[in-house]
Amino acid sequence: MYAKMSLAVAMGVILCPSSVSGAGASASPKVPPPQSEYNLFELMARPLPEAQPVQVVVLFRTDRISLQLVRIRTEVKPHYHGHHTETITILEGEGVFRIGEETFETHPGDVFVIPPETVHAFTVTGEVPVAALTSFSPGFDGKDRIFTREQ
Repeated sequence: MYAKMSLAVAMGVILCPSSVSGAGASASPKVPPPQSEYNLFELMARPLPEAQPVQVVVLFRTDRISLQLVRIRTEVKPHYHGHHTETITILEGEGVFRIGEETFETHPGDVFVIPPETVHAFTVTGEVPVAALTSFSPGFDGKDRIFTREQ
């Protein structure tokens, strides 16, 4: 059984280490070095390209954890992560989130923790794209996303 948590979303700035070193650091040519500061509201205000149904902005990544801003125009099809726990905080917009066999209506401030091997999908129901802050543990490199045939 999964539970939906809610929290007040009144932040805007995320501070990240300006350099990452030591155990757990990830050097990937596909991910730019982390900035020391991000303003989520500025990132969310940028236009979402029409041809892009889902946009992922990697904010920070090490071998242990990653942090992304995800913007969804229509839907994320059913999938799971074999080795990653995903935590999702809805920042803007509304939708329906299916996690395992359960369905949740989502609103800004809702938080979901999705264990490995749990099928989940998301459908936008509001007028604006959904923006969510997501984190993965261990850090997500984009390879552990397995789409299913479920609808």
